[in-house]
Amino acid sequence: MIKYEITAKYPNRHIFEVRLKITDPNPLGQVFQLPSWIPGSYLIRDFSKHIIDLEANNGELQSKKIDKNHWIVEPTDSELTLNYSIYAFDPSVRSAFLSAERGFFNGSSVFLLPLGYDNADFEIKINLPDKDLVIGNWSIATSMPLVENKSNIFIVKGYHELIDHPVELADFTAFNFSTEKVNYQMTLSGKHEANLESLTADLAAICLHHENFFKEVATENYLFLNYVKSKGYGGLEHNHSCALISSREDLVKIKDGKLNPNYIKFLALCAHEYFHTWWVKRVKPKEFHNPDLTREVHTNQLWIYEGFTSYYDELTLLRVKLVSLEEYLTLFSTNITRYFKSKGRHRQTLVQSSFDAWTKFYQQDENAPNAIVSYYNNGALLAFCLDILIRTNKKNRMSLDTIVKNIWSHNKSVGTEDDCIQEEIKKIDTRNYQGFFDNYLHGKRDLPIKESLKYLGIELSLENKMSDLESLGMNIDDSGIVKTIYDDSCAQEYGIYVGDKIISINYEEKTPKELISAIYALNDGEIIKFGVIRDSLLMEIPVKKYLLNPFHARLEIIKDISPEQKENLNHWITG
Repeated sequence: MIKYEITAKYPNRHIFEVRLKITDPNPLGQVFQLPSWIPGSYLIRDFSKHIIDLEANNGELQSKKIDKNHWIVEPTDSELTLNYSIYAFDPSVRSAFLSAERGFFNGSSVFLLPLGYDNADFEIKINLPDKDLVIGNWSIATSMPLVENKSNIFIVKGYHELIDHPVELADFTAFNFSTEKVNYQMTLSGKHEANLESLTADLAAICLHHENFFKEVATENYLFLNYVKSKGYGGLEHNHSCALISSREDLVKIKDGKLNPNYIKFLALCAHEYFHTWWVKRVKPKEFHNPDLTREVHTNQLWIYEGFTSYYDELTLLRVKLVSLEEYLTLFSTNITRYFKSKGRHRQTLVQSSFDAWTKFYQQDENAPNAIVSYYNNGALLAFCLDILIRTNKKNRMSLDTIVKNIWSHNKSVGTEDDCIQEEIKKIDTRNYQGFFDNYLHGKRDLPIKESLKYLGIELSLENKMSDLESLGMNIDDSGIVKTIYDDSCAQEYGIYVGDKIISINYEEKTPKELISAIYALNDGEIIKFGVIRDSLLMEIPVKKYLLNPFHARLEIIKDISPEQKENLNHWITG
């Protein structure tokens, strides 16, 4: 057994101390390794850079760093103890964090693996900081199983299991709920104004939907860890839990007498991460079975696992009646707007987006909207169009739901191949779907979104909005600095650059808000003389005004919707 003891030692210095004990180290010298990335987040993060003060047997044994994330300790025929410290000040869901307000860590950031012991039993003792060093009365929250009659000692089998249980240390709010088959808990760390009764009921509806969808539970106990802050949003899936970040605004259910859009967004995040419990944590690409955590592991299938999950997260809210059809269409229109706004859809396929997640999607620069697509958003829209195509061909007797459930049933123990969706479709439909995948998955043709929506009796229209400068081909921040320039726009053609600070038009100083209204008051074809600061110098850049093709989506139920369309819509909503 490998034993770890981790202590939240110095909150204000953001330091965890770790002690690792191994009774029978490699007699030729024990090598230790820390992952370079965490499953679910496809970026080399080099967690080892935060390790400091590493020593073996209190300095009696020599240790040597071999490369960026490997160490070797000289041979010994007795027990080996490794002591090291971790600097932890990354507030994301992917790494480790420690302050006087809270602590958090993923095992991939703090637990060195003794090579050769990947499948060993691991015991973890977690020590809270001294009470006088932190705010509030801290507790431990994690999905790791406790050792019987112990409050802070846990045990797991295998290293991949060890690093799959994030840990929250804080004076958090916790609440529980259950379905017939699963016990759930959510913790809320940080100041919040959540209505726990409403949140409990809404989460329970989502969780029960997923259980019924897959017709099989993935785990008997599940934990939502949510860090609440002033601004923030995100999540990371695990087999028995997920780590979330939300803003305080996200947890306010009713705002101005209406269902708060931010609250809807948070519920969709919870639905997304819990869906992953089946869809990417258990059924997953073949490349993600026992992945090498020291290097990039590429797959062409992220459009399936993130895209399909993104399709079902918001659709779940509609199906369990947490949002109205009108509210859902507002959510969906935002996704469609994002799709048509991105010029990258004509330059990168969904398969390429999946494969290049490591270097492109996770390392976006200012040109990303012109060069890449999102396997989340575009994958979700492809999922929708494919869903409608199957429903059309099978007269609503089968759908994308059928395909997802069948893949879950058939592939839990083996990884999926790149063509798993196509192969499952062949089992239920003799029609040829190859053209669809050639055009929209491997190709760069625009998805048939408008036609697919019409099947449901929903009309899509695209329009320009005058609330920002995107229709001119640029994004500016609150200080007037240009953050993005879109291809084929007047801003690009006439030489506005990312980083320019726009301070005036036609020799009149304008605030960023004033810029927008003043520019749109001008006629198309007029010359706008922009005053910009570039490299600390004032420049004048004349721009002939013209608008990009409309890309803001609006969705409405067709006024003369047919009985057939109504029936299709009902089948789609009810699943």
